Amino acid sequence: MNKLIIKSKMVTLNEYINYERSNRFKASAIKKKITTNIKLECFASYNSEFKINKFGKYDLLIHWNGWNRSDSDNIYFQSKFILDGVVNSGKLIDDSKKYINNINNLRADNKKNYAIIEFIEV
Repeated sequence: MNKLIIKSKMVTLNEYINYERSNRFKASAIKKKITTNIKLECFASYNSEFKINKFGKYDLLIHWNGWNRSDSDNIYFQSKFILDGVVNSGKLIDDSKKYINNINNLRADNKKNYAIIEFIEV
């Protein structure tokens, strides 16, 4: 299956900018924590069937569920952390243009914040 479910807490762009403004080391620590959490999510039991060819090229379809009070651009920023976590997990070699083609985003209202990422091989 080429779907990855992300349940960990992430930050919006505005939250991250506020961390950067207050203390760049804190912002760096937040990025590292989120990236590590997503790396661990790649191996979570509910993602046990998440298998992609790490040398493949993919379009991504990201289903954002929740984050009802945030603007779309604040949410879509989180795809940076998601791709970094997937690369750090070893499931994908790199997140450059050679491996990631297009990223499409869909939103759905939900009380819980989570994302489902579909890797569609091109």
